[in-house]
Amino acid sequence: AVGALLRAADTELLLVTAPEPRLVTETAALARALRGIGLGIGGIIVNRALPRAFANATDGAPPLDGVSAPLAGRLRRGYADLRTLAARQRATLAPLVTGAEAPIVAEVPLLETDPGSLADLATVARHLFPEPAPTAAPARGLGR
Repeated sequence: AVGALLRAADTELLLVTAPEPRLVTETAALARALRGIGLGIGGIIVNRALPRAFANATDGAPPLDGVSAPLAGRLRRGYADLRTLAARQRATLAPLVTGAEAPIVAEVPLLETDPGSLADLATVARHLFPEPAPTAAPARGLGR
């Protein structure tokens, strides 16, 4: 019964990993083993990820109006370091995405502390299941 459920057309397996080389290697091995027994991967959840905005940014640091020159320099270096780390995370995850033949479906950022309460779990859930963007109601005009 469990095997039939796992192989059902409406069942998708989700892998959870973090953008760290050892963990990605272990998750890739799991994906290969699952494919080897005929189970496909529906997606990948990345835990402790830096926001994609850092890796995808094409411009320099945001404007730093109103801060001293020394602080602005430190903030720019910190921003550059975050962009470098985000690019490394993307590069670390790329072979897993390709090998598992599955997209990244959710990213949970590095949180200040490990989840230890229901409120913390609710925070994680907001990253896994974001609220859909509100849609505009259809316009109603004369003659309707």
